[in-house]
Amino acid sequence: MTAPPRSPAAELTPLVLIVLAGFLSIGIPLPALALYVNGTLGFNAVTVGWVVGIQAFATILTRQVAGAYCDRHGPRKSVRLGLPLASLAALFYLASPFMPTPLASLVVLIVGRLIMGPAESLYLTGTMTWGIGRVGPQRTGMVMAWQGIAMFAALGVGAPIGVAVQQHWGFAGIAAMTFVLPLVGWVIATRMVPLAAPPARPARLFFF
Repeated sequence: MTAPPRSPAAELTPLVLIVLAGFLSIGIPLPALALYVNGTLGFNAVTVGWVVGIQAFATILTRQVAGAYCDRHGPRKSVRLGLPLASLAALFYLASPFMPTPLASLVVLIVGRLIMGPAESLYLTGTMTWGIGRVGPQRTGMVMAWQGIAMFAALGVGAPIGVAVQQHWGFAGIAAMTFVLPLVGWVIATRMVPLAAPPARPARLFFF
């Protein structure tokens, strides 16, 4: 007996949860970065701005690469690669407070921010592609709307959560949450049925 078709909402809910978990790992550290870089490490506001913004720069430069990877290997692999990369970035966050000098702490933190950029590119591109594959291209707008809701909800609630965690457990607590949340998304992705990957095509591996 054939199972009844699932509703679009049911098809998209696990992907929305993945995006929510992934973007909480971005939103929670944002307010804490300023407190940590300026208040703990003693760097000025310009340095804070670079630390916050450099992840977005890394995301821009790797978005096309992530798209090519997703096209070649399928969205499930893209998501399952991007989320552990986000957890890897969190390990650099965690290591930062234990460095011997403020400069070394800053460098390690920036490496983590640079890793978080391609991580976001991979799992966000993957979840959007996966969603369209699950509900059909005629519901592309629905997929993008749900993903957008998850993204901005995570960024919105992540900021107060980040401040609270920073006050109680310091930047190490921020790093721990940033490590765990992408793994929650990874577990969800692992339990989902993959889409068939399209035939391989020559890939452009550079942004330009």
